[in-house]
Amino acid sequence: MTDPAENLRRAREYLAAIEAGARGDALRAFYAPDVVQVEFPNRLTPKGATRRIEDILAAAERGREVLSTQHFEERNAVAEGDRVALEQRNYDCFEPW
Repeated sequence: MTDPAENLRRAREYLAAIEAGARGDALRAFYAPDVVQVEFPNRLTPKGATRRIEDILAAAERGREVLSTQHFEERNAVAEGDRVALEQRNYDCFEPW
């Protein structure tokens, strides 16, 4: 059985790692080997993207060249069984290009 409190702790660690600029194996540790990440279209990825682990890690490296910092503020959190949901708001702060 999964521990919801442990899963929530791990989700918070993931966001803290991203804020700290984790990359490579430090970032890989948060993903299952068969992960598939779907990114919806946005200013940095206008066509969106579907990525596997190596693509995620490469995108994190590229992102470090574009974003000087990242910050996540948790508004609400829910953890039940093996599911975790963290509410965040997105306020992109960069000059348009």
